[in-house]
Amino acid sequence: MSDLPLSERDVLEASLRQSRSELQDAVGELKEAAKETLTPGEVLARRRWFWVAGAFAAGVVLAKR
Repeated sequence: MSDLPLSERDVLEASLRQSRSELQDAVGELKEAAKETLTPGEVLARRRWFWVAGAFAAGVVLAKR
């Protein structure tokens, strides 16, 4: 078996379970943060008409020159 006494082994296993739980929580938080981060494409998609109007206005300004 193991060289560690049973109680010491139990303590280590409990510590490992706690560490795994904390790691899973951290990964979950990281996933949520990654979902909230917007890519440039998402920024354009969320305010599509704003960007279309801006591009149209820029085209009008450049056409008048």
